[in-house]
Amino acid sequence: MSSALQTPGRLVLYFSAFAISLLNARSDAQVTFTSNGQPQSVILTKIGPLGSVTLAAQELQEHIQQISRATLPIDVVGTEANYPGKKFIYVGPSSAATAAGISTAGLDLEFYVIRTAGSNLYIVGRDGGQDDWSNLTDCQPGTLLGTYHFLGEIMGVRWLWPWESGRFVPANPSITLPAISITTGPAMVQRKYRTPRIGTYLNGLATYGFGVPVLPTSNARKLELAYDELHWQAIAGKKYTIETTAALDIADWKPIAIGIPATAPISTYTVHFSTPQGYLRIRAE
Repeated sequence: MSSALQTPGRLVLYFSAFAISLLNARSDAQVTFTSNGQPQSVILTKIGPLGSVTLAAQELQEHIQQISRATLPIDVVGTEANYPGKKFIYVGPSSAATAAGISTAGLDLEFYVIRTAGSNLYIVGRDGGQDDWSNLTDCQPGTLLGTYHFLGEIMGVRWLWPWESGRFVPANPSITLPAISITTGPAMVQRKYRTPRIGTYLNGLATYGFGVPVLPTSNARKLELAYDELHWQAIAGKKYTIETTAALDIADWKPIAIGIPATAPISTYTVHFSTPQGYLRIRAE
């Protein structure tokens, strides 16, 4: 099992709302990538791809193996002659994608193209930012998002919650696809978990923002910045509890404010922390 399956990152990536796909006219052509549990295709990336593209190829390989029991090889563009009779799944920007008329030049960051051309499949995203998909602070992994879209929306994989127990993979020993042409991307630019900032400010780091960070000069200012203002859609007559936990996989939620009366339709509450915290949740009592 890949380590990505155990991180909140995938959950964020998968459950982000997607823009409406632009589906072009589809022909009746069928492309077979596995047959009776045997590989009929190869996953190819360019030489030296981004780490997020390498992950995309690995995720594709892992899930296709779980769906069909066929393990598709991963190789690089230019080795096609080593696989006579095979189809190819091109992952990420490459000379092969360009030759097939697939370009990300006109796409927004993190948008992607999923398209069959001839007997091959292309999953090509506009990637940007730092090459650190696990951080997501400044990483726009368009190809990785496209791979998750393909696995979830086309292959039927579901990640219902983190860890192996939350993954649903439909069984299909023979994967055959019709002609596909999809261009889409995330509907929300900001899709990260928001965590309290007390650890950042009180530990002497900088304020959030663009350009050169600015160090708070006084403890009073650091404490002021450590406040976190929460907003949620409330139900009249209800009371709410705010809880925190250090890590999502521990599920050891501790209340930090209880009995907060609802202010419909939107409730607001300012939380102050004196020590570093992890994740927050709001629960109706």
